[in-house]
Amino acid sequence: MAEKLASIESYKEEVHQKDIAEGKTTEANYTIYFKKPDKFRSENPETVTVWTSKVIWTYDKQKNEVRVREINASVNAFDFLGFILNEIKKYDVSLAGQEKVNGKECYLLDLSTDKKGTSQLQKVWVVKGEWYPARVQFRIEPPEGFQKAFPNLTLPKESTSILEFRRVEFDAEIPDEMFSIPENVNRVDLT
Repeated sequence: MAEKLASIESYKEEVHQKDIAEGKTTEANYTIYFKKPDKFRSENPETVTVWTSKVIWTYDKQKNEVRVREINASVNAFDFLGFILNEIKKYDVSLAGQEKVNGKECYLLDLSTDKKGTSQLQKVWVVKGEWYPARVQFRIEPPEGFQKAFPNLTLPKESTSILEFRRVEFDAEIPDEMFSIPENVNRVDLT
């Protein structure tokens, strides 16, 4: 998987996210774009979020408003596939079998750890011969003090999140303009 990730310059993928908490299931779809070294974009019908080493911004399409936070990150933009690869290294990994995900044969990896955290990777489905994750499953528990810090957000004590990556395109043509802050919108600068 590390060799695969190192060999590509960009990727585009559709993500289907299923969250299960307190007996309820919610689902969302969005598209992720990543371009080395420092460009990440996540887009759904309501919002666009971009993260580079210099700025993070979110555009609310309905409000026609962009919220901008300038940063000076010592690390590059969020790389979703790279994040998953780095997370896997923190676990004891075992091959649990093989399953199909979106018509692709995958190795099913079970991950375990004795370390506690707000998010724990549980399973990863890796596409045979293509060496990228087709699906991941996390257990999520909000950090201590979260509710106090964000009183307007209510999160369950524990949930499961399953992300499925569809229509993955490696070395996709992604224009730099996709990471530019929109013009002719209401801009809110955050500090």
